[in-house]
Amino acid sequence: MNSYVEIEKIRFPNLFDVAVDVEPEVMGLIIIKIILQPLVENAIHHGFSGIDHKGRISIRGFIPSDQPETVVFQIADNGSGSGLDFESSPGRGTVVSFRIEKGRML
Repeated sequence: MNSYVEIEKIRFPNLFDVAVDVEPEVMGLIIIKIILQPLVENAIHHGFSGIDHKGRISIRGFIPSDQPETVVFQIADNGSGSGLDFESSPGRGTVVSFRIEKGRML
């Protein structure tokens, strides 16, 4: 994922920033790369098209304390159509969230 984001930042300088918050326990898991990339790609190529502010993508990965067999990923952006301003309204916007449990996406 990091390599893909870096390539896109070269292609589209100053268009967006990415904040990654992934728990260390999740970083050690084997997860198919292609699961997250299309969601980030969609934010860059569609959500940030024609915006008049700097785009931001937030990627979170965590294991809920009440569901240790589950990994949750959330990808959020402040692109067009989302209405998300990370500074003033962090609770709004386009957020894609999914869970993986014992090798199955839920």
